[in-house]
Amino acid sequence: IDDARILVLPVSDSLADVIVVTKDIYSLGARASLAGVGKGMVSVFERNIFGMGHEFGVNVPWDVDSTDSPGFGVNYRVNNIGKTFTNLGLYFQDGLGRRSYGIDIGRGLISSSTKYAGNITLRRTITSEDLDSLPEPHPVKYNLQDYWLLRSFLLNSKSVTRLIIGARYINNNVFLHPYIEPDSYYHLQQYRLFLGSLSYSVQRFYKTSLIYGYGRTEDIPHGFLFNITAGQEFSEFKNRYYTGAS
Repeated sequence: IDDARILVLPVSDSLADVIVVTKDIYSLGARASLAGVGKGMVSVFERNIFGMGHEFGVNVPWDVDSTDSPGFGVNYRVNNIGKTFTNLGLYFQDGLGRRSYGIDIGRGLISSSTKYAGNITLRRTITSEDLDSLPEPHPVKYNLQDYWLLRSFLLNSKSVTRLIIGARYINNNVFLHPYIEPDSYYHLQQYRLFLGSLSYSVQRFYKTSLIYGYGRTEDIPHGFLFNITAGQEFSEFKNRYYTGAS
């Protein structure tokens, strides 16, 4: 949807008709990108299959230096499952020495009254890493699990002041990788990360139509967010603590 208007037409002292007028945009599209001479990707996508808001895309990466070029990828996304604002995504990618597939499902803090938000991401990857320390690429296999959950407490509805508590767990389960040093190639290390966060948020909205697009009604958020995050990582090489603030 490119834009929307909600019109309230009084019928009597106690009744009114509500009319919702929407302006659609063309949902079929394509894009292309180049990462050098003989290397790039072409994608085709449809963002409103059967008028249900489902998204489907196909991408074809290529690299003249790869033995299994071009590759092939496909993704499918279902938005707002059961009118709960929960989204489900599925994807598969194969080619250029890499095979990956996974699923993610979750919902965000879509409004000030939303109490819970969370997401689950599961991914499996089989690839070959061309490390500087190896004479030839080495096979790598790993599963990634990423879970997070938020609980929002609305403290003031007028200023949209919220206290948000969050927790996250990441398991980067690399069960096949070449020899690496403890301080190198972090994405190839097997680790489990536990995080907790506390956030204080104040948010208001400014209505305009010329910031992100021309003529589209836009609600621009403004305010501030203070966040504290802490946790611990358990790695195959060492354990360490994490703290951060923003």
